[in-house]
Amino acid sequence: MVTPTFFGVMVRPVTNPPELTFG
Repeated sequence: MVTPTFFGVMVRPVTNPPELTFG
């Protein structure tokens, strides 16, 4: 939870799954 989560939080702070965000 470092890079994938960072992007996810920036895009969707509500629900940012690392799997979906990473892909």
